[in-house]
Amino acid sequence: MNKTYIFRWKRNLIWKKRVVTGHKYEEAQNKMVLLLPDGGLVEIKKWTDCVCKLGVDWVLVTKETIQEEAGT
Repeated sequence: MNKTYIFRWKRNLIWKKRVVTGHKYEEAQNKMVLLLPDGGLVEIKKWTDCVCKLGVDWVLVTKETIQEEAGT
């Protein structure tokens, strides 16, 4: 089962959120790519104009992934 977390961001005053399995910043194109549970992608253009908020759910998914990779 894919581990998911909520990725929150805003540009100006409006907060948006998506349930994702991962995210990656593409610096050359100034965009954030969100990986969706169904295998799809969402691109957020002009990323440097946005603010991101990740919660405890992201911390737990990251911690679990690191532990699995370390074999503990």
